[in-house]
Amino acid sequence: MSSLHGDGLHDVVITGENETIDGQGDIWWNMWKQRSSLQFTRPNLIEFLNSKNIIIANVIFRNSPFWNIHPVYCSHAVIRYVTILAPADSPNNDGIDPGLVRD
Repeated sequence: MSSLHGDGLHDVVITGENETIDGQGDIWWNMWKQRSSLQFTRPNLIEFLNSKNIIIANVIFRNSPFWNIHPVYCSHAVIRYVTILAPADSPNNDGIDPGLVRD
């Protein structure tokens, strides 16, 4: 499950003045690198499913365990003015990974 997760949400707003949401991914990355200790999929930092009217703006996302922002089956999603940070050796930390999009 993602750190911030929602299914069937409407009118979601996550904004700030460049505040940081830190996923503390190093714990998950170490388990993934060891392979033997990771028994679950690493969580996305934010994932919304079947949701609409989403705004994510002016926020810094740092050290996500897996993908940072993952909207799936969402419509009317606006993601702008975000900064996404992770070490160069962190595994598969896509910034914005849109799933299937609805009209």
